[in-house]
Amino acid sequence: MSDTDYKRFDDLILRHSGLIKGLCLRRSEGDPDLCADLMQECYIHLWLHFATLQPAAPPLQQSFWVYWRCRSLFSHLARRQNPLQLVPFSQLLAPSLLHSAVDPDADSDALAGQQRDLIRSLARDLTPREQQALELMLQDCPPAEMAHLLSINQRSAISLRHRVISKLRQRYHAQYPRSNSNQQ
Repeated sequence: MSDTDYKRFDDLILRHSGLIKGLCLRRSEGDPDLCADLMQECYIHLWLHFATLQPAAPPLQQSFWVYWRCRSLFSHLARRQNPLQLVPFSQLLAPSLLHSAVDPDADSDALAGQQRDLIRSLARDLTPREQQALELMLQDCPPAEMAHLLSINQRSAISLRHRVISKLRQRYHAQYPRSNSNQQ
């Protein structure tokens, strides 16, 4: 790229920074950290595709090009980000997961207590933050509420839930290897 291309790109970014920030704010639902990350992604995406913009494009065409490129990036990120399918870790789900570790003949209150005790014993190697998340999960707390209570963003809460569940599964399968063959 030549110096004129760098100058043209800088001018394009300066002229359309408000549009880019507005699109990123809307996409991030007001989260300033996510907005800043999206703006950086947009700048990179615009730079990578800058050669497709005609050098003599009028300002209106440039605006549409920036808008279309940012929206294209958002669509690409949404397709690439395979969201986790989370199921509440409740008393309804626990019996199917913990069938070999608890007494199935116990009454429902005793069974729920056994399940919670088993989950807490499996959780002893979790970090304090992960243990907080587990307690919220055991109370059927949705990711949005968990994020608010833990002072993190919702995507971090979803990742935290996934990490906790993965660690619990690994520990469970290490302690109860016979249950692995039943699920296959």
